[in-house]
Amino acid sequence: MILPERKFATVMLGGGLDFATPPIARNPGFAISAINVEPGVTQGYRRTLGYDRFDGHPQPSQTKGYYLFRTDGSVALPSSDGFPAVTWIGGSGVLLHTSGGDAFIGSLSDPSLVMGATFTIAGQAFTLTHGPSRAARQQSDAIIASAKAADWRRTFIGAVPGIGPVRCVVALSDAVFAIRDQSVSEAALFKATGTGWQAVGAMGKQFLIRDGYGLDDGDMQLIKHSSGTVVDVVAQLVAAGDVGTCTVPNGQTVAFGDILHTPPASTNAVTLSVALTNGATPTADTATNQLGGGTIAAADAAGWYALVGTTWFKVVSYLLKTGTIHTLILSNPHSKAVPGNTSVTLYKLAAFAEVQAVSDMTLKAEGKYDTCVFNFFGDPSMRRAYLASGVQRAIELREDGRMVPLIANGDDADDKPSLVEAHADHLFLAYKGGFYIHSGPSNPLSWSGLLGAEQFAVGDEITGITTTAGGVLLVTCRNRTVALYGASPTDWQQKVISESVGVIAGTLQSTFIPVGLSERGLVRLDRVQEYGDFSLNLLDPSEKIQPVIGQFNWVGSSQVAAANQYRLYSSAGRNLAIKINADGSIEATEVSYGSPVLDVWRYDELIERQFFTLANAEGYVFELDDDATSFDGRDINWLLRLAYSHFGSPQVRKSWRGVEFEHSVQGRFSARLAWSLDYRPGITSDKQDLHTDVSGSGIWNYSSWNNFYWMSETEMSSRVFSLDGTGTALSLALSGRSSFETSFNIAGMTVEYIPRRYKRG
Repeated sequence: MILPERKFATVMLGGGLDFATPPIARNPGFAISAINVEPGVTQGYRRTLGYDRFDGHPQPSQTKGYYLFRTDGSVALPSSDGFPAVTWIGGSGVLLHTSGGDAFIGSLSDPSLVMGATFTIAGQAFTLTHGPSRAARQQSDAIIASAKAADWRRTFIGAVPGIGPVRCVVALSDAVFAIRDQSVSEAALFKATGTGWQAVGAMGKQFLIRDGYGLDDGDMQLIKHSSGTVVDVVAQLVAAGDVGTCTVPNGQTVAFGDILHTPPASTNAVTLSVALTNGATPTADTATNQLGGGTIAAADAAGWYALVGTTWFKVVSYLLKTGTIHTLILSNPHSKAVPGNTSVTLYKLAAFAEVQAVSDMTLKAEGKYDTCVFNFFGDPSMRRAYLASGVQRAIELREDGRMVPLIANGDDADDKPSLVEAHADHLFLAYKGGFYIHSGPSNPLSWSGLLGAEQFAVGDEITGITTTAGGVLLVTCRNRTVALYGASPTDWQQKVISESVGVIAGTLQSTFIPVGLSERGLVRLDRVQEYGDFSLNLLDPSEKIQPVIGQFNWVGSSQVAAANQYRLYSSAGRNLAIKINADGSIEATEVSYGSPVLDVWRYDELIERQFFTLANAEGYVFELDDDATSFDGRDINWLLRLAYSHFGSPQVRKSWRGVEFEHSVQGRFSARLAWSLDYRPGITSDKQDLHTDVSGSGIWNYSSWNNFYWMSETEMSSRVFSLDGTGTALSLALSGRSSFETSFNIAGMTVEYIPRRYKRG
């Protein structure tokens, strides 16, 4: 008797969704459904990244530590639902999980207990049979207790105070800030701390100056003459630098008429022969030289000021008139009343400012914030964030929480940029109306054309602005794309890249290639100039995922550089994770958090961090976390259905015997397995549970597993799972639902089958 030939087919998994290739020709490693599963960094598929809420408290998924309190099991431990209180002499905690006589405890302090000590759970007393430890007897208990510890830590984390959605999240070095509306007209800034979100306070004062001298765009310390108080001024000047706008931080005040100046280089008391005359050039003589023999020529008078009574005037000159008589001439362009004093003090100052209109600075409500973080100054302590909201002036945000409005446009009503980017050592701002401007070189506080600031028009509403790896600034519109070439204003060249290819607002990202979503689909903007609106500029020229893209309204994007991903977010809550390979090909899957993503902000200054907000969680900020096993404590529901494969011939019927999955990372893999035959639309088999453990044996050090370890069960190697049925083609489906299982990465599978006969016509 000749036994049927057994055959084995190995399939390398990966490739993502493919809705374009005919079913009979699809790569068997591709997927026809992939929800909350994403392409692996190297190959295969992994469960999507989880996330935690954030407010500055220890991150839940990074603080999974627990303590094991072991009892003899003679008295049943109570339920751990709701984290019942646990107390002992000298400490307290909560009950996370129970397993037989083992109680897993969460505590903020190390319990100093020994065998025989007692503890209580919800008022019921228990006795320790061993001293507290961090070792669990079963791996499953360790995993569940660790997830419960994260859930408990999550209860400490609160929302940003205020009303409506969080408008902005900014990570600046070690500090994280958030902005949320406090009323229909004003918003406020909060800083994440170890105790949660804390209000930073008011923005401070803004004031106009006149008759300024020696002020540069930027920071300086000046003395308030009336009190001797030092104030921290940020100056932004116009024209020749004698007028402009300054700010002081919250807690410092200035008033109309205050004189601010640097410490005097010299101070001279002068006695006039008679009172100064009135008019534009008040004048009076002194009987002798009052400057110890020195004089002030008109050409050298810059920085000289006269204090007459309580009124300040610029000095025009102080020169010999005749004999020993010297004449003092002052400048009075603003028609100030000249005091009748004959005692005058002359000051030589490096900087001077006369305060005019003073107002409180406020954060306006509403707005959709675009951000960038950059250091224009070289000093590591001067790295700053720049915010554009579309409802007020752009803002410079510093690590200490100080906010400085950027006076890029003289008209407060029109100075409302919506996009911001740092490029070629200039800060760029984009506005409604199709124009963008940039600051002076190396100074985001300088917006004078005399100092290098410029403006450009693009002829369409701007939807995105980003600097690329090639040193080109891309400016996208809904219907066209332009680029700014050059390294400085001396050689800027704005060129039209395409008159027909544009990018939808919120979808432009500068990965290692610039990517955006156009009306035709995903485009590679580095190819637009070369290929125009031909399909060669598309990131997905075969339209494998175009049916998904065409189905939803896409409102935002981000990137996960560590996974080579470009992500698109839709208003319906269906999102795409698109891995971009080095050869330009893509692998795409779907991600769904159960609620639409409202806004997302990514930073990569120290480590890559990604914050976002959700439609059903107003006030909460969430952060992606590689170690998170849940969606902020909720189950991650995932599904991966692989494409049909006929394994050699679509005409031969086969008896399907089994499948074995290959894993590229250590850990457990728990899922439900089902399958369908012969290109049928639904799943035709019963579901079976699938469990593998490729974590190895031994004691796992908790320092490598985020504050926990366990005694491993006997190692279970990957094994073959039985299949059943006969047909020409097979599609496997894997699914799971858990808030505590660690992620997986399945890289391949081997399918066992027996060829039977040719399919009858």
